[in-house]
Amino acid sequence: MSLSKLLPCLLLLGACGTQEGDQGAARAKQNSAVSSRRAPEDRNSRSVVAATPAARVAASSAPTVPGAEQTFAEVLRLIETQYVDSGLSRDQLWSGAIEGMLDRLVKTPGIKVNTLLDPARLSEMKAGLKGSFSGIGVVIKKFGEVVFVAEVLPGGPADRAGLRKDDRMLEIDGKTVKGLDISQMVQRIRGPGGTTVKLFVQRETREWTLPVVRGQVTLDAVSGALLPPSVGYIRITSFKETSLPQLDQLVDRLTRQGARAMVLDLRGCPGGLLDVSIGVADRFLPPGQRVVSIRRRDGREQVHTARADNPADRLPVIVLVGKGTASGAEIVAAALADNDRATVIGQRTLGKGTVEEILQLGNSWALKLSVARFYSPRGQALQGRGVVPDFAVVADGAAARSYFAAPDPAALARDPQVTAALEVLRLGKR
Repeated sequence: MSLSKLLPCLLLLGACGTQEGDQGAARAKQNSAVSSRRAPEDRNSRSVVAATPAARVAASSAPTVPGAEQTFAEVLRLIETQYVDSGLSRDQLWSGAIEGMLDRLVKTPGIKVNTLLDPARLSEMKAGLKGSFSGIGVVIKKFGEVVFVAEVLPGGPADRAGLRKDDRMLEIDGKTVKGLDISQMVQRIRGPGGTTVKLFVQRETREWTLPVVRGQVTLDAVSGALLPPSVGYIRITSFKETSLPQLDQLVDRLTRQGARAMVLDLRGCPGGLLDVSIGVADRFLPPGQRVVSIRRRDGREQVHTARADNPADRLPVIVLVGKGTASGAEIVAAALADNDRATVIGQRTLGKGTVEEILQLGNSWALKLSVARFYSPRGQALQGRGVVPDFAVVADGAAARSYFAAPDPAALARDPQVTAALEVLRLGKR
């Protein structure tokens, strides 16, 4: 697999996590009471809603300076000669100019789509897409300025060092985590295998410095379980190089165990490699059905169709989606919905509808740049509005999700969206 076509995702790079504000923290503490209703859209048109022109224009409301090139040179001269603080290099100023250009490009709420990648971030991205990397094996989350450990990989470096779920992380290598976002913390925690990162940790009233020796961390992007009555549950957390063989092995195991229907859980799946997302959809579609079309700025269109005959393309399928379902995961959900292969349950997806390429620059840096949009089998754009479920079920599903542990049938039984999926299958609506 190459990085040439990438659907950007939050990579699980040794430490990984999510960031929420105070409202998100409050929602996470609420009981998972849900309401289930038929989505108002007609099935023939409901799977995706076309993006509005406003969603496609990155910064149409931002002012444009007349003669901006000349004005830029004037501003640069004034900063260098009159700005109160000296010492800013031209490279620093030009870097800010590049970032400003990228900020004018296509935007999706919650995702930095077009961005520069320094050598370290580029290496992390490549490692994350391979599914194995050097780190400590934790999931971190941030509520406001509080950073805590949400999960610890059993037997991993952090687990062996004594880090526990719900521990608070105050400093990394002697530097406070205040003001850092999740990606910045991940970069500080990760590093070469055999090196040590020092975490200043708080557990209840105790505080101490915990050294953790980094090691190799392997994450399965695909996991599952057999649920009664004879329903295969498949969770995909990202589309990595290892995702398709893992999916094939799991489908084979579940069908041998007697699965007569599948629940495909794409909640919280942020995407990954484009060809892997197409391959996942292929596993659930009969040969010849359209998966997705990719359109570039010059009008060129590339249509991808299902090719292989797979055991899962003959079984009833339910797809679970949520607000964190994005990019390649939206391709899969829309493909199965538009081809009438699946009932979609959950919440409207993110609506990230562009394809990015990693373009190598001449200084070992790289540029992640949106080069195309993708469209559902019915030709509708996903950008801006996303995939709309057949049945709206509001729940975070946190009880059934884990980055490290295999799905727990008991936890899944408490998940309202999984429960709704089993009920739809029981009533024969799929």
